[in-house]
Amino acid sequence: CLCRQYYTSVQEDDSADSSNDCRPNLLESCAAGYLRDTSGNCVAQESCTKECRGGSGKRTPGVGICACDTIQEVDTVCNSTCRSNAIKAGINSDGEVTLSSGEKLDLSKLSICGEPKCITSSCKLISLSMASQSGFSANYNPSKTLMNGKPQSTNSSKNSTRLLAESSSVIINPSICINQADSVTFDVSKTHYPVYMKDSMAN
Repeated sequence: CLCRQYYTSVQEDDSADSSNDCRPNLLESCAAGYLRDTSGNCVAQESCTKECRGGSGKRTPGVGICACDTIQEVDTVCNSTCRSNAIKAGINSDGEVTLSSGEKLDLSKLSICGEPKCITSSCKLISLSMASQSGFSANYNPSKTLMNGKPQSTNSSKNSTRLLAESSSVIINPSICINQADSVTFDVSKTHYPVYMKDSMAN
């Protein structure tokens, strides 16, 4: 079996299936003025330079996430007109990925791990890219990789290309609000991909 959250295998890597016992992670008490980061390490509350991309901020007690003093404003990336014109992707009850233009994506053209599912009549599909050391990036249009499944036809194809070009700015490491049954896709490479942090205090 695998060790549950906040437990570590006695002898082997946590990610490996093993018959060895698991032991609880014992964390040291933090000194006054310090609190835990997302990994459980004791750090100063203002130690947010890396998370805030060179800026300043303070960690939130309990989860260790940095609240940065300077954040990327949504309207500077894509204003209300841009957002209303952006292409939206979703999954219908048949598991088909559709665009707000009415077109269906041909998933056989894409290298996708996992199967799109929707337990309601319609679910949102949010796409994130991860192509650099900066972390995740989000665009208000579906990722270009996802759009490769778009059928070749008509003028709507040109319109989609134009919208993708207009919304080339991205939000780095965004916070995403999703509803039950919504899906998130990760556009990854061989060198950049997300790894689930089992013992993160944010999970």
